[in-house]
Amino acid sequence: MNAMNRKRQRSTPLEVLELFREWDPDVSLKAACAFLYVAENEGISISELAFLLRTSLSTATRVVAALGGPGSGLVEVRPWPSDGRVRTVHLSPFGRQMRDRLNGSVQDARPVEPPSLPMLPPGIAGPAASLRAWY
Repeated sequence: MNAMNRKRQRSTPLEVLELFREWDPDVSLKAACAFLYVAENEGISISELAFLLRTSLSTATRVVAALGGPGSGLVEVRPWPSDGRVRTVHLSPFGRQMRDRLNGSVQDARPVEPPSLPMLPPGIAGPAASLRAWY
């Protein structure tokens, strides 16, 4: 089979990033990481999220606002029950669906591997030869 006709499977990390891009084509890596932290720690405060993201409180607040939003938001912000000044972040129903899709991708994990390149006879250069140098 010709290498150009082969159907390539995406590695799991790339598939996960593509799921985020389906939701928002311009999603930032910081927003994707924030979502994953919230998915692992529902009810996390924005201050705690800022610490995990290694960013300022104001940046974390903007990232959470970008992840939220009417209708298709991935997260919801709620006040802390005993202190209304503290805001906590939870997955929205759509965010739970996204988490479940991501978990499905991870459970069916495919490693990041270079494609198998055709072998060229010694001394013959070509595009595959230059790519092989990277692998």
